[in-house]
Amino acid sequence: MIMKNQNRKVAAQSRRAERRTILWVAVLTLAVASAMLYSSFEGRSMAVRYAPLVDAAMEIKLEIALARLGFEEVLGGDTTVTLTDVWKHLDETEWYARAMLEGGENPVGKFIPLEDPDLRREIELTLEKINAYRTIVEERWEAQTSSEIGSDIDQHFDTIFEDCLASADHVKKALLRAMQRQLQRFRFQQNLLIAIVIILGTIFGILLLRYERRHTSDILTLQEKEENLRTTLNSIGDAVIATDTKGAIIRMNPVAEELTGWTFEESKGKPLTEVFNIVNAFTKEPVVNPVEKVL
Repeated sequence: MIMKNQNRKVAAQSRRAERRTILWVAVLTLAVASAMLYSSFEGRSMAVRYAPLVDAAMEIKLEIALARLGFEEVLGGDTTVTLTDVWKHLDETEWYARAMLEGGENPVGKFIPLEDPDLRREIELTLEKINAYRTIVEERWEAQTSSEIGSDIDQHFDTIFEDCLASADHVKKALLRAMQRQLQRFRFQQNLLIAIVIILGTIFGILLLRYERRHTSDILTLQEKEENLRTTLNSIGDAVIATDTKGAIIRMNPVAEELTGWTFEESKGKPLTEVFNIVNAFTKEPVVNPVEKVL
């Protein structure tokens, strides 16, 4: 009975250790999965949000430059270019600026509205300068006979054009800085994720090692107690037969082997009544199995 209690205790400790191990594995897996999911979201957000906006800022500069080039060709008498082409370039420029503020989609990509208030103000300022550039183009077209190179309106035209390019370039640089900041956060998160995996992996490894050591220690302790019990039973001068809860023999000392005529190897697992059939010394009637009475 003592041995049985010890076995149950060791088994219970082993189950508790296994549950703790499973819990730690679940926590580690959940932590790593959450960190990877968040990191993936940040990386995707950076690519989806900022890359198209940087392209939009570059498109603004390109369309303004094309509008300027087309307008100069129209003024120079080139019949292959019309004022309508110039307006189309300016319309495209304005569309990209509004797409950065309000969102939009075209063959170039999908644009998600900016949330950063500073960047929005920069783009709104760029949009104002685009409208000012459209106005100066109209004024110079109407005054083309007196808008020769070097005139006041020509210089004003050049100034607004340069302001538009500078504003769009400033927006592009601001977007690149924001993208760089998010990239730094992304790298930090990646490094933090690696550190968390290493730390949790180390903790898990230590816990697993402790569990294995404890498990090994429990097995050795159990084996030692088993050996002590076997030695004790074998040293007893009386016959001793031990059974499990079903009455099957699990242990027998040499005195019991000599008394019953059965070896332990022969009787192991057999019902006690088959190996040790007790009868009343006077009536010769079978006696109630003592194991059944004890159970």
